[in-house]
Amino acid sequence: MCCRGDKHSIEKILQGFNAFSKVSGLKANNSKTEVYACGMEEEELQQIIRDSGYKRGSLPFKYLGVPICSRRIGVGQCEKLVEAMTARIKTWSSRHLSFAGRCQLINSVLLSIHQYWAQVFVLPTKVLRDIEKVCRAYLWNGEWFSDSPGYIAWKNVYRRKKSGGLGFRNIHTWNTASMAKHVWALARKQDNLWVRWIHAVYLKDNDWWEYQPPQDCSWYWKKICEVKERLKKIFTREEICSMEKFSVQKIYTGLDDQIDEVQWVDNVWNRFNIPKHKFCAWLAIQDRLPTAVRMHRWGPHIIRTCSLCEQGDESGSHLFFECPYSSDFLLKVKQWLGISYPANSLEGLYKWITRRGKYQKAKQASYNAAITAAVYFIWYARNQVKHGKNRPSVEQMMDQLKFQVIQKLRMINTDKLNNRERMWLNQIMY
Repeated sequence: MCCRGDKHSIEKILQGFNAFSKVSGLKANNSKTEVYACGMEEEELQQIIRDSGYKRGSLPFKYLGVPICSRRIGVGQCEKLVEAMTARIKTWSSRHLSFAGRCQLINSVLLSIHQYWAQVFVLPTKVLRDIEKVCRAYLWNGEWFSDSPGYIAWKNVYRRKKSGGLGFRNIHTWNTASMAKHVWALARKQDNLWVRWIHAVYLKDNDWWEYQPPQDCSWYWKKICEVKERLKKIFTREEICSMEKFSVQKIYTGLDDQIDEVQWVDNVWNRFNIPKHKFCAWLAIQDRLPTAVRMHRWGPHIIRTCSLCEQGDESGSHLFFECPYSSDFLLKVKQWLGISYPANSLEGLYKWITRRGKYQKAKQASYNAAITAAVYFIWYARNQVKHGKNRPSVEQMMDQLKFQVIQKLRMINTDKLNNRERMWLNQIMY
């Protein structure tokens, strides 16, 4: 509760508390209630504390889990945010989660912790970078801290899936989009105490959309004005004022810089693909798996020869699918699905599936699921050999692939398929 810093106003507040207590039977807990004052005479403040029975508090303090202070929030005050994220990761580190599982936890848990703070504060840049370090370390290494680089640059991971990324929220842009709520509230001249105070102290009779902050204003007010200037490059005044209810997602989408859509997005992220297969194919299509050729650049002592065939250099294009072992495996997959396309490159196969299955959605989903699974199982076989185990036979790999893919294809609603597609699907599944 806020009021003027004089005895009369505070007495009215206390009378209201007492009236509420008599009606509801609820009373304020004196040990958990504090009085915060500024610009009051010490003697008058002490009298109020004696009359109310409350304690005297001082800034900063915590409210709803976030620090409240009179100055801009510092890095030290945001340590709890980073600590909350690392504490979660430490409980997950003992679990053998796949990359796909870690992606889910980062999106649904770690970035949600940041989201709450981002709606309240303009977070320091260093804190946002620390959050990125924590998320990056967990994604690539399963730990809360790591100096080792990831397979793909974090700025590319931030991109939407259709632009080649993993669809993580860009926490810098999200913080800006969250702060845009204040710009929207002022543009619509909402009837609340904060908007009235801003108009009385800063805006006065000036036009908010064209307003420029003075040099001696507060740091937070300057930041809000900077957000407004950034919004002006994307949205018009009419677009902001026409929003009946503020949407962080709409502002974020407008602010988020994106590149053109990649051609393989529907192939890799097809909903009938198994999650861990999707992630492996996402790395493979961008040639970012740690193959022997790539690892040789980091350490010349690493042998470049393919672990599966021992004939050529182990590059991404060799593994998918120039290698005799992977080529034989792909041939089995093609025979199972009735694919006659001769090319063996992963990108070429995905392009063919997109063209061929345009009007045959069941076939397209099956092709994508099987080729994406083939990428995963070839990488699995390669890792088995790298770690000193026997190379699985093509027949063993094919049995595993069929079992896993068929389980996913059972999710297809056959009622919406024509008779030809339904017969074809039954043929490969049974």
